[in-house]
Amino acid sequence: AGSTTRTYRFTITNNQTGVSQEVASPTRFVTIPQNMRNYNISYTVTAAAVIDGENVPYAGNTITVFSPVISLVKLAPASCG
Repeated sequence: AGSTTRTYRFTITNNQTGVSQEVASPTRFVTIPQNMRNYNISYTVTAAAVIDGENVPYAGNTITVFSPVISLVKLAPASCG
């Protein structure tokens, strides 16, 4: 048996606009693409494996994630003294 190349394909849908985007990742982790990010939005995420270049059909539950309701504050280093 030879080695297996595995990547992951995520479909992320903005549930407010209905816009979807596919993201390929070498790991099982993904972030919401910058051009889709907004505050107080839910996103539906599905995942599928790509094994040796062949898409393995999605067969599982979706996950819904939520963005922060407001912008998060970044502290300046001087504020952390």
